[in-house]
Formats: sequence, structure tokens, C-alpha cells
Amino acid sequence: MSVLDRIVYLQGKRDVVRKSINNVCFRVSGSDQAFVAAEKFGVMET
Repeated sequence: MSVLDRIVYLQGKRDVVRKSINNVCFRVSGSDQAFVAAEKFGVMET
């Protein structure tokens, strides 16, 4: 596995994690508070 492959792989995993967190946030609150919390924890970059 080359370095580039690993970066792409890790980036893809992070996107999957972020999407699932977004889905949970939507279900839990349905508001922007979840996004603010996620941003504070550095999960999403704007």
C-alpha cells in the first residue's frame, strides 16, 4: 500500500465517520446545535 493509497483510504474512512455522525446529529436534535458541537470536537471542518 503506497502512502497515497493510505491517505485516500484514511480520508474515505473519515468521510464515512463524519457522515454517520451527521446522521446521528440530525436524528438527535434536528438543529444546528449538533453541528456546533461536532465542530467544537473537530469532527467537521467547515
